[in-house]
Amino acid sequence: MADIPAASAAPASSAPDLSTLTAAVSSATLSDDGSATLSRRGEHGANTFQLPEGLKRLLANMYDPATNPQGIINAGIADNSLCRDELLRYLLAPHRLQLSPADLTYADRFTTSTRLLEAIAKLFNEYSPDWPDTTHSPRPRKEVTVDHIAIASGATGILDELFWNLCDEGDGVLLSTPYYNAFDNDLTSRAKAQVVPVHLPLPDVAGERLDKTAFARETVAAYEAAYERAAKQGVRVRALLLCNPHNPTGTIIPRETVIALARLAAKRKMHFVSDEIYARSCFTTTDVPDPAVFHSILSVDVDKECGLDPAYVHVVTSASKDFAVNGFRLGVLVSQHNPALLRAMASVGLLSQSASPAASLWHTWLCDESFLRWYLAENRRRLARAYEYTVEWARLAGVPYYPSNAGFFVMLDFSAKIDITPGMDEKEAARREEEFVDRLLDCGVFVAPGAQYHHPKKGWFRFTFSMQPKTLKLALERTEEALRLDKSVEKNRPLLSLDSGGTPAPDAGKRQSWIQKLVG
Repeated sequence: MADIPAASAAPASSAPDLSTLTAAVSSATLSDDGSATLSRRGEHGANTFQLPEGLKRLLANMYDPATNPQGIINAGIADNSLCRDELLRYLLAPHRLQLSPADLTYADRFTTSTRLLEAIAKLFNEYSPDWPDTTHSPRPRKEVTVDHIAIASGATGILDELFWNLCDEGDGVLLSTPYYNAFDNDLTSRAKAQVVPVHLPLPDVAGERLDKTAFARETVAAYEAAYERAAKQGVRVRALLLCNPHNPTGTIIPRETVIALARLAAKRKMHFVSDEIYARSCFTTTDVPDPAVFHSILSVDVDKECGLDPAYVHVVTSASKDFAVNGFRLGVLVSQHNPALLRAMASVGLLSQSASPAASLWHTWLCDESFLRWYLAENRRRLARAYEYTVEWARLAGVPYYPSNAGFFVMLDFSAKIDITPGMDEKEAARREEEFVDRLLDCGVFVAPGAQYHHPKKGWFRFTFSMQPKTLKLALERTEEALRLDKSVEKNRPLLSLDSGGTPAPDAGKRQSWIQKLVG
């Protein structure tokens, strides 16, 4: 699920009908870009998917500490490089890529290999989401088997295939705002479903914990209200999509809220889709010393506790986030009680098969308990340290924020710094937010504006802190420059140290010079 700003969500009915398309073609010169040569589907996609200018600037001038130090640092994408040096050293070691002759032909499960599915099933069955630090977070009630799993090209590929199979054109999906921006494209591009936004009551005061406010059990009423509004508009709502832990706020959603939402799904006969892509990236902080324990929907007896048919329960995850390998493009679906869905996923999954080298490397990693244990614990520790470093800067700079304790990011409130005031005209507030994005890019850093995530309040931004220390420090310095602070906070602070309190990777040794060059 790459954090690329997608075209705004739109109902399938927004595609032009045949008479409109015919009139447009007959009354206009064929467009220079070839749009008129496409199918109706293709033309609609070409005309609605446009990269924002800011993103184009970023992609054309991306920061690299060695080759492009003056480039734009991307603090707006969910990417985690805190353990990247160790991961590269591990994955590049001799004999780590264990290819066999079978890996050079089609996989024995077509979309992937049985051995990878077995390793993923073992991950679910034997290692709780909070392992090895604790085991408070429960494992699945029912053992996950290879026949419960589908693989696609990243979680984006899984979501695309899943909603293609769950929804008919124009069907609605309940999704609370703010939400991960790529869901707009994942749910609508091919499946032609439509997002039914659920407006949660975000606290007016930054600093309040969202698991006790916006994601408390009582807010389920907002989902019910959104369902009712959609029904009155003639929209058939087929699914509820829950992102837990939540993106973009980094909040673990309490078990009682998950249960209440599953009961709503049962009441309205909706599929319950739980995106758990950050389940193993939860951590404690001084802001949230007692975070909610993460409970996967797979650990809940949904039939007994919620009255929900387990055939309607599906979990999405991937290698991208918890394992910090966005480039592997290995998305995972677990659906334990719906074999027809798994067959349907296989039918479209043939169009999006995984690559055997990436699958082989992840399999090797999942089966190496020593390195797996080190990585999951050390990654959480480093995420917590990077979070603390970032929010200390926010406090010193006078920037309010919502506490976060999962994922790679924190929501920062720049509104007062960029002259967005309560009650301001919405268009003027949006203009000032866009103007500040341009200023950030001019200063060499991109921070994702809340508008990308359908945040109801202008001036909120999602800042990714899971960067290597020197890059994080430079990103904060450039953000200060864009904010036009009277005095720099960051230049007077020491560099974040990731070594203090950590443990070396099991295979740590002297790094070869060519690997040094590769990782910068």
